[in-house]
Amino acid sequence: MSGWYADLVPEEMTGRHHVRVVLKDGTLIEGRLVYFEGSNWVQVGEPMRVLGKGQDEDVEEGISRVLYYAGDCWYLFRDVVWVSLVWDEEEWESIPQDEAVEGDVLVINGRLYPITKVVSADFSFSVTWTVEGGYLVVWDMVSCALRRKEAGSDE
Repeated sequence: MSGWYADLVPEEMTGRHHVRVVLKDGTLIEGRLVYFEGSNWVQVGEPMRVLGKGQDEDVEEGISRVLYYAGDCWYLFRDVVWVSLVWDEEEWESIPQDEAVEGDVLVINGRLYPITKVVSADFSFSVTWTVEGGYLVVWDMVSCALRRKEAGSDE
């Protein structure tokens, strides 16, 4: 399977790739990919601890498994239509939304929107921005704010 992940090995998938996944039933999942050592697959997000069904102990349940590694190639799981890379921690760092300024980007619905202006607001939102294309963006629309890492940064 070709895609942005084609040349990556499983160990390179954990933690730094933030993706948007579309399932066959139309479900959208956004989050960070996680590879579990000893397995051949990656999923979106860490397993969650939930109360076991009819049991006294908690059990771990994962979010959707999305990619399966077959030794030299990645395959989508049966219910996955596609997996797109939204941002990568090698190039970007997540910052608090209230620190986002012109030149930073906002993640909205799985896409990056460069900020062109920070707009002060007199209503319930603490910050609003104008992004490329002239759109006004309010706080609640934003998944996260990102700042490009400087060349040579090891964070």
